[in-house]
Formats: sequence, structure tokens, C-alpha cells
Amino acid sequence: MSLVQGRMQNRRFAIAGLPTVACLVVAAVALTGEPAAAQVSHVGQNITDHVVLRDGSLSGRYVDDVCTSGSFKGKGLFRVSPDGTLASAPFTVPEGRRLVITDVEWTVSGTTVGYSLAAGATVRTRIQIGNSSTLTPVFLSRTVQVDSTGTYVSGSEQLTTGFVVAPNTSICPSSVEFSSGALISANLIEFVLRGYLINAQ
Repeated sequence: MSLVQGRMQNRRFAIAGLPTVACLVVAAVALTGEPAAAQVSHVGQNITDHVVLRDGSLSGRYVDDVCTSGSFKGKGLFRVSPDGTLASAPFTVPEGRRLVITDVEWTVSGTTVGYSLAAGATVRTRIQIGNSSTLTPVFLSRTVQVDSTGTYVSGSEQLTTGFVVAPNTSICPSSVEFSSGALISANLIEFVLRGYLINAQ
């Protein structure tokens, strides 16, 4: 047997053994938990980047000197984990990321001065974002009319384009009742935001 023939046989042996090695490599990759297509949601985002925020009491643990509206006084926005647990600290957008808000849900009950909502009045909720020096409105809900009971008013809206929130930026919701030509601050008793995180460009 020539030296060339010996090398060719060795080469054939190596190629014949390749499927076994490839299977081992594939199995190893699978065991490392590489991201799979199943982790991408219906909106094309990784499910770990989906964010649900809901209102929660600050309980004296945190001071909010940016969102001073009576509608949301003493409250903050906390992230809800997939198992339903509410985070212990208010949510902040991570550095290097942006938060895209796509859905807003809110419920109002009564005014901040202690009166029930007036039957026939209308209620709207808005969201401002910014910091201690500047707050800019980025969302204004549809007008919802108060029914004869005057107890609760709710709204749920899916935004066509949404809005984006950067790190170190406060999200400040507020609601008002419009009755008899006057605007009266209303109590937001439930507030939920849905969206997802993206990388900053």
C-alpha cells in the first residue's frame, strides 16, 4: 500500500466518523440551552423582553419627586414576573435598552377630593414621561363617559405605534374628570402598561 493510499483511507475513516461527532456537538449545544424559535413571541420579540408594569404602593420606601399628580400619588410602576410576582422595587429601564409601550389599561374611581364621579361626566387618562425638570405628554386616552352609578370608569387601549421610554425616565400617569366645565383630578386605582424591551441603537 502506498503512502497516498494510506492517507486516503484515513481520510475516509474520518469522514465516516463525522456523523457521530456531529450528533455529539448538536446534543451538547441543545444541553447548553441555546435560544430557540419558541422563545420568540407573536410580536417578534424574545419573551424575556416582554414587560408588564402595574401600579403598586411606594409605602415610604421610595420617594417620587417627578410624578406629583394627585391621581397617582404614593404609587409607582412595578414589573410583573411570569409567575405573577410583583417586583419589590419600582421598574427602571435598563441601561442600553429602550422600553416600547404598546398597551395601556386603567381604572378610575372617584376624585382626588373625595367625591364620587359625576354621572354623565367624562374621564380621560394621560401619560407623561420625563424627569424632574421636564414632563412631556405622550399618550391621551379616549374619552369614557361615567354611567349612572358613578363608581368606576375603565379604559383599555392598544396603541398603533406605541411610545418609547429611555433609561432614567419617569412614567407619570394621571386622570381627570370633566364635569360642568371643570377639570377635576381623579383617582387611578388600577394602572397597567404592557410592552417590550429593545436594544438602544
